[in-house]
Amino acid sequence: MAVLVVFIHTQFATVMIDGQMAINSGQFPVYSFVEQILCSMMLRMAVPFFFFVSGYFFFKSGILTMRSYIDKLKRRANTLLLPYMVWNMLYMLLYFATQKFLPSYASGRNMMLLNYGFADWIRAFWVYSDGMPICGPLWFLRDLMLVMLFAPLLYFMLKKLKAFTLVVLAVLYLYCPIETDPSIPFLAAFYFSFGAWFSLRGSDFAATFSRYRWSLAAVCFILAVVDIVRWLNGVDAYYEIRELLVFVEMMMVIGFVAHSISKKRSIPVAATTAGAAFFVFAFHSMPIALARKLWVTLLPINELSLIVGLFVLPLLVSAIGVGMYWLVRRYCAKFAVLLTGGR
Repeated sequence: MAVLVVFIHTQFATVMIDGQMAINSGQFPVYSFVEQILCSMMLRMAVPFFFFVSGYFFFKSGILTMRSYIDKLKRRANTLLLPYMVWNMLYMLLYFATQKFLPSYASGRNMMLLNYGFADWIRAFWVYSDGMPICGPLWFLRDLMLVMLFAPLLYFMLKKLKAFTLVVLAVLYLYCPIETDPSIPFLAAFYFSFGAWFSLRGSDFAATFSRYRWSLAAVCFILAVVDIVRWLNGVDAYYEIRELLVFVEMMMVIGFVAHSISKKRSIPVAATTAGAAFFVFAFHSMPIALARKLWVTLLPINELSLIVGLFVLPLLVSAIGVGMYWLVRRYCAKFAVLLTGGR
């Protein structure tokens, strides 16, 4: 799943060099179509999946007492909060080095770190740019930690209101005008609660999704066709179709993977890869940004080069991330534990 996030962040349409867009909107229609299908439709289920399984395991016992809640928060402080702080501090150093020594590769949109005041340094840990902390991918951890703080409220609502809680959160997620405000993470709350709902009911979500995998695939195909037509016609309205597609796609993928595992068609993944996956997830933001800028700077920009880069760069950056993780793990194991929250 971490590699899917790297793919999402490989979009060349957002590359800026010296404050200017590297490619113009509509300049490469074939590439734009591939990018839309791959990054904006097929792979966007990665982060919702993380929220979903986090909610499922948070309430795995089926009950939540004040004591268990506090114990869970203490454990999450080590697995979530500590790596969140460390990675953001590392990214501050990387951003400073980029602005100081490679200014042409900076986007040019953000204030120089040398000019930061105290409030700016604090905001960098919360909202640095585009609603994300300075280590962009970790907005997922930020929102997850916020939702976990309100776990007792979600627990009460799911116990009393049951599935209606999910309906309320879905409406807030889709239609609240301040959905992107990091202080109100409705996306995280919805998927986290969806996973929690399965735990509190004692249901096996993998078995459920596996049972309906082909039905989910059919719905996914219909929604994908409708969303493609919507995008090709330049219609900004009805964005709910894409969000529904992501929701159904997540269940479909889980269903097919669960079915494959039950038939022993998949090779079990070693538990130690969890640390590598988290490292790649947190590490990739600046390397993939630099890789995209080097790609469009050093190579001719055309349909083919952009499409090839869309597939090659995320695999390359992910491989580098895994290699760096194993090096850190081998020669500085304690630091590796700090970076990955003990995964």
